[in-house]
This record gives sequence, structure tokens and C-alpha cells, in this order.
Amino acid sequence: MNQYMYINDIEVAAPKQNGVSITDEPVWASNSGRSTTGKMIGDIVTWVTTISVTWPPLSFEEAKKIRDTIKNAGTFFSIKYHDFDTNTLVEKKVYASSLPRILSSVAPGIEQYDGIAVTFTEQGGE
Repeated sequence: MNQYMYINDIEVAAPKQNGVSITDEPVWASNSGRSTTGKMIGDIVTWVTTISVTWPPLSFEEAKKIRDTIKNAGTFFSIKYHDFDTNTLVEKKVYASSLPRILSSVAPGIEQYDGIAVTFTEQGGE
């Protein structure tokens, strides 16, 4: 199986098909906001990328590897993912959201987690 996801250069399970959503988001200056008339004022200082990743159902070992890799990565860490728009491996310095998961099978030998998803937000400012 081809791997398309690396966290701190550690290969983890490939995301599910159509499981990577990439969003460009503006970062507003600290003095930005709404005026007393409701008009938005301020400046965009940069743009950052958020990468939302969802995995297919995974074994206990695969799910644990993702969780442990993220938890041990530190506050800001590197991810690499296959960007299908450019057909290249893209690297970003990011931090992670919470990491939900659903224990979908506890049958001996076929323990499985489902609903594993995380959003990585680019640190920015570089």
C-alpha cells in the first residue's frame, strides 16, 4: 500500500479516499475586527493552510501509531501529505486539533477504530 501521510517523517496509515481536505485561511492582524457600525476592518497578515485528515477504519495498532506519533511530536511538527492538485508530496509545519476515534469492534483479533480524524493547522509566520 502506498503511504501518503507522514508525521515527523514517520509513515502512518494512508488517509481514506477523499479523506484529505485542504483549506487556505486568512490570519488577521491583531487590531482587526468589527467597527461600531458592523463594518469589518483590519489587515490580513498572511494565509495559513489547514489540512483535515480522515482515516478509514484502522486496526488498534494503526490507530495507536497515529495517536502516539501526534502526541509525541511536540507543539509544532512536520507533516507530509500527497497533494493531489500538484501530484507532489507537500510538507508543512503544523499543530494538531484533538483526535477523536470510535472503537467500532472489540472482537478478539479484529479490534478496530473508526472515525479517526484530525485537523492540522499550519504554524505560519515564516
